[in-house]
Amino acid sequence: MKYKLLLLDIDGTLRPNHLNTVPVENVEALRAVQRVGVRVAIATGRSIAGVPDYMLNGFEPDFWLCASGAQVLTPDLKYIRDERMTLKQVEALRTYFNDRDYPYGFAFPDGVYVYKDYDIMHERELTHGGGSAGFINGEAQNKHLDKLPVAAFCRCHEEAALEFAKMFPDEGLRFLFYGREDHLGLKGCDILQPDQDKACGLKVLSAHLGVDISECVCAGDAANDEGMIRMAGIGYAMYDGAEVAKRAADRITPQGEYGVAYICREVWPEAF
Repeated sequence: MKYKLLLLDIDGTLRPNHLNTVPVENVEALRAVQRVGVRVAIATGRSIAGVPDYMLNGFEPDFWLCASGAQVLTPDLKYIRDERMTLKQVEALRTYFNDRDYPYGFAFPDGVYVYKDYDIMHERELTHGGGSAGFINGEAQNKHLDKLPVAAFCRCHEEAALEFAKMFPDEGLRFLFYGREDHLGLKGCDILQPDQDKACGLKVLSAHLGVDISECVCAGDAANDEGMIRMAGIGYAMYDGAEVAKRAADRITPQGEYGVAYICREVWPEAF
């Protein structure tokens, strides 16, 4: 089968977490498969403004799936899909996290606004190679009154997911945890709507392009990649990825920083 579409997570997949930019080996491999007609889409939990230009090291994707599939965009950043949280969901999260003193914020198309503990969250972003692009102090907690966000994020205890669901059962929000606990027992977490998933973004993009999902290849390393990895014609998990991603995958990349280059060479050898 000829695979026509490649979807790639950024953090921990295209860009190893200890690096600020995508390794040139991965960039060159992606350009090679583009030259033989493969469409390449970035599929990230970040908002579009949260991907600084330098991070992709000059690579230009054909499409974008941002905020874990809530937004699907063309190369010139026109929306194919644009789903937002409701005001009721935002206020429920604000009430819960402010009362419990958890660092948190919301992702908007123009940037990531940290509603509580900006300095703490910004320092963690810098430590993990994310940089400052699109990372905004939103402690006035009023950005959502202008435009609603596409997703939320926080650092909290894992039991917070169950507690929130009991307190706000009608909101249907999903807590997807990643990384390791810090010294306070807190973990990073993306907070998504019930139908917000990279797999949903894959469905929207494949329909837009007229490409069957069986002709798609997806790669990722975390819980928010599980759906698209499982759904794709070939799903790859990164060698050091989360177990949930590995269980969903058809194949696992070798150890090292160039897993994406490995995928390109394995699936499209004619490009090389």
